[in-house]
Amino acid sequence: MEKERGIAHLLLVVVFCLVTLVALVYYSFQNGLIKITPQQSISPTSTKIQDETANWKTYTNSKYGFSIKYPGTLTPTENQTRYIYLFGVNFAKPGASDTLNPDDIWVYVQEGEALEIEQTIIAHQRDGEIVNQADIEKDGYKGYRLDYQTGKSNFPDYTYSQNKTAILLIKGNFTYIIHASTSLIDQILSTFRFIE
Repeated sequence: MEKERGIAHLLLVVVFCLVTLVALVYYSFQNGLIKITPQQSISPTSTKIQDETANWKTYTNSKYGFSIKYPGTLTPTENQTRYIYLFGVNFAKPGASDTLNPDDIWVYVQEGEALEIEQTIIAHQRDGEIVNQADIEKDGYKGYRLDYQTGKSNFPDYTYSQNKTAILLIKGNFTYIIHASTSLIDQILSTFRFIE
């Protein structure tokens, strides 16, 4: 009998708590303390992702088998056997000097794997410091990404440091090297293609 009264009291307390909870929720709902906002369905909209390189020009070099897009404000100038490279092309604003301007894009072709040579050039010739180095792959070809900061120079139009990136892609016995500002390199790399 004692056991039944204990269960009855427990049941009575549980029922009282539930009734109280329901009453509180009802009171809160009626007085605006609890608001139900209908779920809004989001209809799919046509979001057009703009290709920022769509209006860029395309440079193609059939001798070394590559193409790359570049901003239309720049002009390509080819350089045969510049420094230690077999071939180079600089994309710069017309009339710009031969120093590294912030907007310039450089593409070089070198025989053999050029990682150590390029690290040395960045460190010494440009008084730069490599701040990040990573292995990459582009269209099945291995390569490297070297993020670096150039040092200051005495050239009149190059008196500040710049954040630059060098991409090295290895295809066969050649290394293709792309230098550009870190802010543009991913767009430029997305347009680089090997051609047959």
